[in-house]
Amino acid sequence: MKLIFLSILSLSSSVGMAQERVKEVTNDSTQCVADSVDLKEVTITSKQSVYRMKEGSMITKVQNSTLSSAGTGRDVLKHIPGIKVTEEEYEVNGKGTPEIYIDNHKINNIAEIERLSSKDIDHVEVIRQPGAEYGATVTAVIRITTTQKRKENFGIDARSVTERGRKTSNREQINLDYQHKGLKLNGFAYYALDQDKRIMSTTYDIRTTDILKVRSNTNIIDRGNVFCWSGGMNYDFDKDHSIGLSYEYDSSPDFSMKGNASYFATRNNIAENRTNQNDEIKIKDGTHLINAFYLGKIKEMKIDFTSDIVVNHSRTNQNIDDGTDIIVTSNGKDFSNLYAARLVLSHPLLTSQMRIGGDYSFISRRNWFLNEQDILPSADNKIHESKTAGFTEYAVSIGKTDITAGLRYERSDTRYWDADVLSLEQSKTYNDWLPNVSVNFPIGSIQSSVSYTAKKKRPYFYQLQSNLSYNNSYIYEGGNPLLVPETDHNAECDLSYKWLMLQLSYQYAKNFIAFNGRNYDKNPDVAIFTVNNFDYAQFANASFYLSPKISWWSPVFGVDFTQSFFTAIDNGESKKMDNPMFNFTFNNTLNIGKTLIVNLDMSYNTGGDYGPCHSEAYQTVNFGIRKTLMKDALSVHLQLNDIFVCHQNFSLYSNKLTYSKNTIPDSRQAVLTIRYTFNPDKTKLKENHASEEDIKRIK
Repeated sequence: MKLIFLSILSLSSSVGMAQERVKEVTNDSTQCVADSVDLKEVTITSKQSVYRMKEGSMITKVQNSTLSSAGTGRDVLKHIPGIKVTEEEYEVNGKGTPEIYIDNHKINNIAEIERLSSKDIDHVEVIRQPGAEYGATVTAVIRITTTQKRKENFGIDARSVTERGRKTSNREQINLDYQHKGLKLNGFAYYALDQDKRIMSTTYDIRTTDILKVRSNTNIIDRGNVFCWSGGMNYDFDKDHSIGLSYEYDSSPDFSMKGNASYFATRNNIAENRTNQNDEIKIKDGTHLINAFYLGKIKEMKIDFTSDIVVNHSRTNQNIDDGTDIIVTSNGKDFSNLYAARLVLSHPLLTSQMRIGGDYSFISRRNWFLNEQDILPSADNKIHESKTAGFTEYAVSIGKTDITAGLRYERSDTRYWDADVLSLEQSKTYNDWLPNVSVNFPIGSIQSSVSYTAKKKRPYFYQLQSNLSYNNSYIYEGGNPLLVPETDHNAECDLSYKWLMLQLSYQYAKNFIAFNGRNYDKNPDVAIFTVNNFDYAQFANASFYLSPKISWWSPVFGVDFTQSFFTAIDNGESKKMDNPMFNFTFNNTLNIGKTLIVNLDMSYNTGGDYGPCHSEAYQTVNFGIRKTLMKDALSVHLQLNDIFVCHQNFSLYSNKLTYSKNTIPDSRQAVLTIRYTFNPDKTKLKENHASEEDIKRIK
């Protein structure tokens, strides 16, 4: 079920991504509006809420603006033009899921953003074309910089959240901070009970020698406890040298997904079978993360070194009674280790800046799978992947024009064992040269940027597994050990003038990774839901945003357009997937006095194509009201999400299988958040990670 869910998520969010698919920020970039007049920057809103372009990135000033009272870091990001926020992830329009930093710390869990208070954020930078410094798989970056106030203090930040949809969920967290001179200690504890209920109807058109059609209606209840705690320290020897060490543990000890489904099958338009299926999946998961870093400066050379150790373990148990006297019981185990290190050096060269660096990572992953009834094949797989990379990047200013050029080299060696036997077909070595270039220049009062980057999209490890899981008597799902990385060529042009922004981009994806349905050798009536490489896909994107500030009203209006160029195979025939898609957003923030904020956010998506996926139109409306008390120490926030309940309808096309799904998510919710801060320390640990994309891949 995980593969279908994540594949659909990546495709449908890519459908949402269809509207959507570094430079170091210095202290100068956080100065106030009166000081921001610079040849390389242009202020595009007035008064408090400030958006501006700098070296191809968009920087949003949060401190001392209306966004500082938004609530959490999540509330800030969903009101920044070009960022889409969903329950599962964050997306940058036209780029997909970004790599996210909080004060040079690459976050391992998106819940960290919601734990961050908006009043602790100084500014947010969105990088749509990350350069050679970032990993080959990083297509967008969001950097959140917090306020830096050194003071001797002990601080507490506590938050309680209650969500009521079809089920009730709760979240509790507490942050403890202590700072004395150069020493900073930080502790964090988090607990959540997550529950939801989804209602789905699905149609499978399976190609056999007959016309086999299966319809299903399903109710799924998810429930699980989540625990997280972390501790860390930073020590600043002086303004040029600092070290840090942190440990984090995330645990989901008892996640369960219970489903009840009715299936009705017809063969050649004649009723064949009607069954009721009950299934339960239990997952136990835990992750340990240790991070250490050193930041230094020797004369004019800046040094940035960081290292990670990650250990992840999970167990999955599945029990299914498919209503046809077939009982399916399966057990799976995954164990992964990651070791990574990264070094970046920067030094002035002539009148410009040169950056060089390298990183290394090693991943070991072992996967076991056993089906007691022997309906599905057992598996015992092991993967070792080592990756070595080096990069250089040079930035130069010529008059009012900034030019940045970089080159990244990555060598990836993968070894794959099946039952302890090395598989040469699935063991691969890749050598990639990935260039990037950007040119930023003014056209009168218009700030302009053109850029090109080459990126890689490596398969997640679950996509490479050879084992199958049982969904029902007609659908199994599994990975594809023969997947190869996708190569993306991205070109972009950005224009900004005051509170107007226009973004144009084009992507050519070679060896495009997307959904595919294939045959099951043992039974022609069964389709396997999997992923495959396609020769190529092309995508054109355009986004236009208006973000003025009119007295106490701060609206953000956006239009996102995506045109997909892809050919799917549907029942042996070519099917053009080129229906364009528009997404309209209209977010409103009303400041009523100094302590009351009202939000009304609306969006409408026309539906369209992205790769082999076609989505139908949908819309969302959210309303929120936030009140602060006790000189902002206490805040109460009531949020009503998806008031009219959007239906998410889409279809996936392949030669063996056409998969159509209608979901009524558990998204209409009333969310009450109470937050209290005592003597808060606005500084954050300077933690960084050496290989965030690999951390995500092993989980």
